[in-house]
Amino acid sequence: GSPAMNLMPGTLDQNGGAVKFTAPGINVPLPDAIAAPARQQNGAKVILGVRPEHIHPASLVNGGQQGNHMQASVEVVENLGKELLVYLGHEGATMTAQFPPEADVQPGQNIDLIFDNENLHLFDETSGNAIGHSHSAVN
Repeated sequence: GSPAMNLMPGTLDQNGGAVKFTAPGINVPLPDAIAAPARQQNGAKVILGVRPEHIHPASLVNGGQQGNHMQASVEVVENLGKELLVYLGHEGATMTAQFPPEADVQPGQNIDLIFDNENLHLFDETSGNAIGHSHSAVN
């Protein structure tokens, strides 16, 4: 799709029954649909995939999803009318997000972001194979 999925390298971290994706400045608890297949891969180098439409400004998410957030700096904002295409800088990488027009973001701002837990993708860094994704209907 366009814009492309954001791909972030990181590590799987298992603690108790919970599985998290961790990378510098990012800590994302994984939902069960991904955590189950990921349990076999503790400590593995993985890539987290998040589509631009599944990254939300924390200010617009009611209550938020605990622990599932990261900070990024707003680099460029393109107003496309029905949405904003926002380019975000994080740890030297650029990510793309689609925000609703009411999101009040300006270049140079540091903002909190929340990933939609229902729409995460996880890939093995070495093989590129999918480990799992949140939507169990898609196999």
